[in-house]
Amino acid sequence: LILPKSRIQEVLRETHDSASGGHFGVIKTSSKTRERFYWDRLRANVEKWCRECHACGARKGPKTRTKGRLQRYNVGAPFERMALDILGPLPVTTKGNRSADHEATGCTPADMLFGRTLRLPCDILFGDRVIRLPRRMNT
Repeated sequence: LILPKSRIQEVLRETHDSASGGHFGVIKTSSKTRERFYWDRLRANVEKWCRECHACGARKGPKTRTKGRLQRYNVGAPFERMALDILGPLPVTTKGNRSADHEATGCTPADMLFGRTLRLPCDILFGDRVIRLPRRMNT
């Protein structure tokens, strides 16, 4: 049955909003509507109807995630806070290097992970490169 434009909202209300409609998403609502009706741009109308449905929007919440605000913090002394990142594998450079040195510690990922014995960030801190343990460490 080809539906006149004047009846589109009524059909969408019945196939999406009613108790038998169940507020399903675009695919199920389109499929259910297409079983009995046809009109030009049916899918686009269903997408718009589902997107603007207040009940669906309230249940699903906002599409964009809110980000936390960046905050400043003061660091009182050297090595009070330290951040260690493990990354890789890195692409080989034109000079044949496969790792990057950390400018503060002088360590490479190879120093920590790829030596003859496994060395973790805590092993580097207790080694001869860093004089004392930081008060706070982020990895």
